[in-house]
Amino acid sequence: MESPKLTFSYLHLFPLLGLLTLSLAESFMIIKRREFTPENTLLLLSTLIPFALFYLLPSREPRYMLTYYPVLAIMATSAFSRIQKILSSSYLLKTITVVLGIIFIAQGLMQIWEDRFSSAALIDASADLKELTLPNEKIMSESYPYIYYFSERRAVKFPDDQRKMPETLTKNQIRYIIWYRYEPAIPPYIHDYLEKSSDFRRIRTYGQDKDESAAVIYEKINPPSTSSLPP
Repeated sequence: MESPKLTFSYLHLFPLLGLLTLSLAESFMIIKRREFTPENTLLLLSTLIPFALFYLLPSREPRYMLTYYPVLAIMATSAFSRIQKILSSSYLLKTITVVLGIIFIAQGLMQIWEDRFSSAALIDASADLKELTLPNEKIMSESYPYIYYFSERRAVKFPDDQRKMPETLTKNQIRYIIWYRYEPAIPPYIHDYLEKSSDFRRIRTYGQDKDESAAVIYEKINPPSTSSLPP
């Protein structure tokens, strides 16, 4: 599966790099020097546990760490204080800070520029689904919360196991499915399943950048055929 230039890529984590690096450095120093005061222990747990869980996620985006920014900022400030004591020249420290600040600002502006049309296909598909479905109807998509925000419809995620797909569709009375190429968490079997199964048909396709099929809406054909799984 392709990935767009910056969206969902590891470069997307670059704005977090400074905070994460300083926070982990401070955590390392606390452990190395055994500075296990109640405050430091709480900060350690509040930093390392979310950090570990974050890297276990299939899709790593800075917004998932948003609620932990204050903790990371405290740890980074403490690390910054240690660095200041090590460096003899405060001028050097200020220079490094300014240079890093310029780099992060430039990267942020570049990301905003690249993301002008990011998820455009998904947004258009979500808006159309609002017209196709009833207010209390569920759809199937991996792209939450985009789907809920623009279509105002609850989304059921794709099951990891292909054999559970028919049961999930029936249980949630799914009529429409959105497949979005740039969603990294989609199980690999989904695209072929939707394209080859006689239970579904493409009804709308949406382009993004130079990709004419970045997002596709599939409709479940009723009544479903007896062969739920494609070969």
